[in-house]
Amino acid sequence: MLRGGQLQASSGTAAPRRPATAVRGCRQCCAPLPAEAAGAAAADQLPQPKYRGGGRLEALGLEALLSERMHANTITYNASISANAKCSRWQQALGLVSKMELYQTQRDVITYNACNSACQKARQWECCLALLPKMATESLIPDCITYSVCIQACESKDTWQLGVVLLMRAAMQTISVNTTIHNSCISACSEAGHWQMALSLLSFMNKLDVYSNSFTYIVCAEACAKAKQWQPALALLASASSNERLMSLITCNICISTCANAGYWQTTLTLLSQTATMRISSDLFTYNGCIDACDKGKHWKAALEVLGQMSNPQVRLSTITFGSSIHACSNSACWLSALCLLARMAPCKIEPSSLCYEACMNSMQKPGEWRQAGRLLSSMKSHVVKPDQRTYGACISASENNGLWQQATGLLSLMSITQMVSDVIICSSCITACEKGGQWHGAMRLLKDMLTWAIDLDAITYNACVSACEKGGNWEIALAVFVEMNTRAIRKDTISHSACISACEKSGRWETALSIFARMTQEKIAKDSITYNACISACEKGIQWQAAMTLLEEMASQKVEQTTISYNACISACEKASCWQLALCLLGRMRLSALQPDEVSYNAVVSACEQSDQVVHAMHMLWQMQDEGTAQSLPSYLWSLSRLGARKPRIIQSTAEEIALLMTEDKCSGKR
Repeated sequence: MLRGGQLQASSGTAAPRRPATAVRGCRQCCAPLPAEAAGAAAADQLPQPKYRGGGRLEALGLEALLSERMHANTITYNASISANAKCSRWQQALGLVSKMELYQTQRDVITYNACNSACQKARQWECCLALLPKMATESLIPDCITYSVCIQACESKDTWQLGVVLLMRAAMQTISVNTTIHNSCISACSEAGHWQMALSLLSFMNKLDVYSNSFTYIVCAEACAKAKQWQPALALLASASSNERLMSLITCNICISTCANAGYWQTTLTLLSQTATMRISSDLFTYNGCIDACDKGKHWKAALEVLGQMSNPQVRLSTITFGSSIHACSNSACWLSALCLLARMAPCKIEPSSLCYEACMNSMQKPGEWRQAGRLLSSMKSHVVKPDQRTYGACISASENNGLWQQATGLLSLMSITQMVSDVIICSSCITACEKGGQWHGAMRLLKDMLTWAIDLDAITYNACVSACEKGGNWEIALAVFVEMNTRAIRKDTISHSACISACEKSGRWETALSIFARMTQEKIAKDSITYNACISACEKGIQWQAAMTLLEEMASQKVEQTTISYNACISACEKASCWQLALCLLGRMRLSALQPDEVSYNAVVSACEQSDQVVHAMHMLWQMQDEGTAQSLPSYLWSLSRLGARKPRIIQSTAEEIALLMTEDKCSGKR
């Protein structure tokens, strides 16, 4: 028995000391091997942790006793190994096991269990598993403690398979392993993301009649939550709800969070209503999970209803609760409800966070609501909350959606004055605001500033600049920005090419537009209806009706949606080339394609017929416009009649009188 670093006999009498000469002789004949001495010296040089109590003193006392070769039997060694295990000296524990083999001291199961415990506490799972074969060579049968310690040593996401194998081996040897060890194995499977194995181990526990507790179900539910398996999680909850011993609020909260991440907000509300029947008092995490689910499902009214149910005085509202509710209103653009929630935080003695302000501003993106976002940003200065990058970004986004480029660039300048770093999203929003406002000079200036500020540019930034130059009619600058994307290794997408083609189309550069279109095919970039329409319009302005027709046919073969704009551009190209038969054919194809011709379609066909002296067909088109209700006013008819009147005045005059009379009757009858 060890007390104060001295070993006393169990009878209470002190053990007789050996002569000093005998001790010196023993040290000489039992000198450690060079490798063992080097290992012990290296182990002593390792940084030792701080120990509580006399654990380390006990270990050192036993080591000193063993060095004196006094009572060097199995019990003494086991006591010393256990003492080292308590203070996590796993290297010393392994060294003592090796000494027992060197000094031919018999080792038993307790020896290996104590050494395994030391290695397990130090998370040395390799050493634990290496000791198992040594036990087999010495005909030692592992017991419950052996397997329990080894399984706990393998409790990590990298060694979960070894833990399962050891658990199965213990079951085959009819060795009973307790609930804690099963939970450790299930927890390792959960960390590794193997939810099926976790559920299989739970079923295995039930078959072995091993006592499962609420923690077992919590760990299994966490495994399902990490894998986003909401259905197995609900099945676990249903199984646990039948037994009060297995049911816990944590399991319910995990299931609510899993359903929220999967988008099943209705299920979370059902679980919230069932907590009362399960005799569980909902806490803040329960309500926050339900509100978050409603937020992700874009059901702001349901989120506000859950917020209204938080009448339990023990559940105190938090910033996260209000933040999720405000974000739910933000997703549905209900800025008035978001502002009301923000105002409710002060009476509840909850300080709004910058995320709450950001969510409020994000709900003010519709036209006319940018002033509210600006006022909200100004009101932050009177509170403790300081505007940050995200709040400025939300306010700039509101200005961008309203086309207020002065407001957006002014806020960006304010960020620079306050030494707040801008990112690529904020700068791209400002460039887009300039693009919507037709300020291509401002867009290019911002692009230059971004290069000065060392901001990583992306395709969205360049696309906004190309679009700004396109709307400003500067096809050369748009093409230069488009080419610069290659030098900066930024991949151009469909939007980039469409904007550049549109810039060439507005400037009548149909050859350049077709060249960019052909490069899209070479680079295997997807084309949409906007790309085709811009290219067809470029061909129409260049009177390239054959190329326009080829592109229209390609749209059908590539299964790209053909729109009224596509047909109108082709009809206009045929009209400029005086191909009236082809124009009439395209008009017929529009009806077969379930597309309704508009006033532009008919006027282009009428113009093509007029240029080819096809008055009969032209008049037929006018009557079709009247029958289909395409023309909305008399001037549109008079425009076509004036073009036809120069050739057939009598027919034009009588037709005009009939059409005017018919339109007057329709107006009186209330059809128009």
